[in-house]
Amino acid sequence: MVWMIGGLTLFVAFGVIMGKKILEPLGFRPKAVVGTATVSIKPSTQSLPPDQTFQVWVVTDNPVGFAQVVLNFDPTKIKLKEEISMTDSPFIIKNIEPTPPTGTVTNLVKKTSMTEANTSGNISLIIGLHPDQKASPPIGAFQLASLVFTPATTATTTTVVQIPAASVQLVDLNAAVFTVQTESSTLSLNPPNTPTPTPTGTPTPTRTPTPTPLPTTIPPTGVPTSTPTPTPTRTPTPTPTRTPTPTPVPPTATPTPRPTNTPTPTPTRTPTPRPTNTPTPTPTRTPTPTPRPTSTPIPTPTPTPTIPGTSDEVITVLSAKIRPIFWIYKILEIKATDNLAPNAILTATNYGRLYYSSYSRTYTGRFYTRTTPSSIIITSSRGGVITAPVTR
Repeated sequence: MVWMIGGLTLFVAFGVIMGKKILEPLGFRPKAVVGTATVSIKPSTQSLPPDQTFQVWVVTDNPVGFAQVVLNFDPTKIKLKEEISMTDSPFIIKNIEPTPPTGTVTNLVKKTSMTEANTSGNISLIIGLHPDQKASPPIGAFQLASLVFTPATTATTTTVVQIPAASVQLVDLNAAVFTVQTESSTLSLNPPNTPTPTPTGTPTPTRTPTPTPLPTTIPPTGVPTSTPTPTPTRTPTPTPTRTPTPTPVPPTATPTPRPTNTPTPTPTRTPTPRPTNTPTPTPTRTPTPTPRPTSTPIPTPTPTPTIPGTSDEVITVLSAKIRPIFWIYKILEIKATDNLAPNAILTATNYGRLYYSSYSRTYTGRFYTRTTPSSIIITSSRGGVITAPVTR
């Protein structure tokens, strides 16, 4: 469709057609970096089941003319329950050119299908600003897409839906790229049920009756009480007993002892003892042990892991296709593998770096161009190089 509104009209994010001439597109080869943006998944934490809805949110300080966002998840743990929705996105999605040679063209360049996403674990969202929306481009905080995830396993585990910062590209209306930060979402799958405690009823207090005091009998006042006088008891006086006087007995005569003659003892001769000759013991010679040298163990060398060199690297280009998207503008899609992944970084010469997916174990890249290359050169950070033909 040719847009002629009194002069040159800005074809936001992809170029302007005026008299079959196209202005420089926005977002294809941006040079400057201006503005900041945050791309996140909300909520940041969630439990499944039941199925939950997540949104991809963008927060920017400048208007956005082009957006490319890639999400990764583990398809063995979670999966999409339905197709991705972009009905709440501020981007207008409709056809731009109804009759180009390749068919109808829309400003929604890429939205991964549910089947493809649940197989690869990758979701790509690529969209440009429609010309009808150039006066009111998205800015601030807005929702780009909505996704519904459901568990793909019955195990109790956790998983992460992440947005690699290297795979995000946001471009403003002046072809400047935003500096982007990303935020992921952590999911708890099949958490154990925690029983809810049953509330215990509060006992009703029992009312204790107050005892009624009995009246105390008080004797009447003024009536004297008669106290009996005790009768004294007579104590008898004891009669004294007479003690008899003893009669003395005459003393008995004691005989005087005579001394006994004690014989003088004869001394006994004590023989002088002879000394006993005690033999001197011969000392026993203790042999001194000769020390033996201690053998020092020879350490076993630790094997050094062998790192494959560049001669062992094998790069395989699975596909390299180019297709038109807007008039003379095209998109180049590359998919490749490397036996040294993920320790190798693959780059398409003159286009850019390929993104590696740990789930599909492939490198992919999408690049916008106005040329139609017949071949591409893929280089690796480990030294490998390969040239592959480009198909249509």
